[in-house]
Amino acid sequence: MKTTLAILLLLQAGLAAGALHTVHPDGSGDFPSIAAAMEAAEDGDVIELGKGIFTGEGNRNLDFQGKQLVIRSQGGDPSACVIDCEELGRGFLLLSGESGDCALEGLTITRGRAHGELDEDVGAAVYCRVGASPRITNCVFSHNSSSYCGAAVTLAHDASPVILDCVFTDNATEGWGAALTILADSYPVIRDCLFRDNAAAMAGGAVLVSNDSAPTFEGCTFDGNESLNGGAVECQQRAFPLIQNCTFHDNRATSLGSCIRVWFDCAPLIKNSIIAFHGGGPVAFCMAGGSLTLSCCDVFGNESGDWPGCLAGQEGQNGNISADPLFCDPDFGDLHLQTDSPCLPFTPPNPGCSLVGAWPDGCGGSAVAPSDWSRVKLLYR
Repeated sequence: MKTTLAILLLLQAGLAAGALHTVHPDGSGDFPSIAAAMEAAEDGDVIELGKGIFTGEGNRNLDFQGKQLVIRSQGGDPSACVIDCEELGRGFLLLSGESGDCALEGLTITRGRAHGELDEDVGAAVYCRVGASPRITNCVFSHNSSSYCGAAVTLAHDASPVILDCVFTDNATEGWGAALTILADSYPVIRDCLFRDNAAAMAGGAVLVSNDSAPTFEGCTFDGNESLNGGAVECQQRAFPLIQNCTFHDNRATSLGSCIRVWFDCAPLIKNSIIAFHGGGPVAFCMAGGSLTLSCCDVFGNESGDWPGCLAGQEGQNGNISADPLFCDPDFGDLHLQTDSPCLPFTPPNPGCSLVGAWPDGCGGSAVAPSDWSRVKLLYR
């Protein structure tokens, strides 16, 4: 009886599986555009995009309208499947509580533009709000812009997606959080992502976290981002991010916090991370009730000193060190560690700490674990 019931449940699951729809940039496939496919699709359907560059009215400002859809590239290679918004609109809108059954997979979203009235000047590539929490995997967000914040991705009002193996590069905003903005009780997980060469005019060269949000960043790399304040990260308004096994390298702020600025009761916890070779103002800056707690971190080679202000007194405590992390080739973007790096697991002078930073050892083209391959591929594409 139990076996029969199990078979029936499996059959029902198979019957309930969504339909597969294909769309190609030349308008061929099952539908002439991505928007047309989304309009016709039902919960559980998969929309598969062919190779090439999608442009035009039906391939931007794409609203999920509360449907649980998976939108993915056919080959899984984001460089081969590009949604080019042509600076005439935004990429994807998830504004109606879409769940984790929704997904964006293997896409590049570029030249999204969010310059308009309130709610139209954020999230030029992806805008999630009101509980929308899709899975975003193996995507590239490049050359998107906004007039307010979150030029690439904005999450607001309990939007808590899982973002994996994504690249945010060359996004720019006139305000805050050029690559990613997290607002208003949002709890996303961001893992194994690269934030490189993004720029914010005001604060948060890569990321803004604010308004009671508590994201988790794990295994992420922040390299070459810049802003007036908070070269990589701006944290404010009672936000509580957890940042672990991340590498912060060569970010810059012309005023305060070349790596991170923390204020208005924001309290990040940074664990097993490298903060090295930043330029401009103090590497970390806390004000207005902000605090910053580090453990098993390496803070080294920063232009304005390594343990200023709210970092003072933490060196030598809780596994924190100040030593050259010995990156393989940082000028070329290779932030793997040399074999004698002090940031390798359980290595003096931090023998009680596991890996510090996002990258293990691996100079000279040595083999990498499969779990690292997506990040390596994205660095050297």
